[in-house]
Amino acid sequence: MQKSDSPLESNFFSAKWKTTTCKDKPVSQDYIPLPIQNLVPGQEVPFELLLRIRGAGKTGYQFKTCCSPGQQFEPDWLAKLQGAGINRVYFRQQDQDSVLKYLNESLPVVLDDDSLSIQEKAERVADVTYFWVNQLFADTKTLVVQQLKQGFEYVDHLLAFLRQDHSHRHWLMDLYRHDQNLYSHCLNTSLMSMAFASHLGWEDHKIRELGRGSLLHDIGMTRVPAEILAKKGKLTEEEQGQVKKHPYAGFVMLKAFFPISREALLMILQHHENGDGSGYPQGLKKARIHPYARVLRLVDSFDALVSPRSWRPGYPPVKALWIMRQDWQQSGMFDVGLLVELIKFIAGEEK
Repeated sequence: MQKSDSPLESNFFSAKWKTTTCKDKPVSQDYIPLPIQNLVPGQEVPFELLLRIRGAGKTGYQFKTCCSPGQQFEPDWLAKLQGAGINRVYFRQQDQDSVLKYLNESLPVVLDDDSLSIQEKAERVADVTYFWVNQLFADTKTLVVQQLKQGFEYVDHLLAFLRQDHSHRHWLMDLYRHDQNLYSHCLNTSLMSMAFASHLGWEDHKIRELGRGSLLHDIGMTRVPAEILAKKGKLTEEEQGQVKKHPYAGFVMLKAFFPISREALLMILQHHENGDGSGYPQGLKKARIHPYARVLRLVDSFDALVSPRSWRPGYPPVKALWIMRQDWQQSGMFDVGLLVELIKFIAGEEK
């Protein structure tokens, strides 16, 4: 194995909810990072694993094979990677189905491993969930019920971890992904929504539905033209109109699947509705917006603000909450009771 100088993937928040800066930008959409803790020593890897290498005096990166398809991932390799300061390897985008199958098959072993902490197990489940969203959104035309059921099982696992550790604020944000993509946003929003609902004292079945709806809330964005999503400058009025169709598009895509509850569907449809009636797609006012969708509206906005964009870095949590408070003062767009509780939650105050 060759040593990689790839910096460690930083998190948005530390245990004290402070922001850090991510300097490791994506190199190519053809290669997807995989945290090395998801590799099972002594087990065959059915896809190619690659290291990202930057040669001396070179500005670009190269990808070198470190484990060929069907080759056993030797137990000492994990220690060598960690010793070299490497905490992730890469796989080719075309192999993501094999990667998800590999991760899913190894998950029961992880969940039964008493040597792992709650946080470590939650990190593994979050990784699998991320790749599940990636795969699901990549081919929404072939959605099947079993796919949705599998993703919902991940949500159930994450909820169980939140319930096991009431001090989850100290590690919840370690599960956050800061990639500037749709899959990260959906995973982050689902995690934050469930943790926030737990803070609010919701019953488990309600938190579960909130987590499921949050995980899928932006699936309609897969119907927005790729060139619009990739555009770095300001969108035209016509392009904005295309983006504003995504809540209804997601609702239509999922309404025929019986694992999707009415609550989750309404969250997908209403997550851009504002309390003052200025939202979309229906221009609903607060009384007509489902309570789950009101929570999602807040958390969705918070994650969008703390996440980096092509035109700005992510805002610190305090700044993001201040912007949201100003938005509420100017228009009443958020549920003020929920906004107050979100501020308390981010600040670490108990109910």
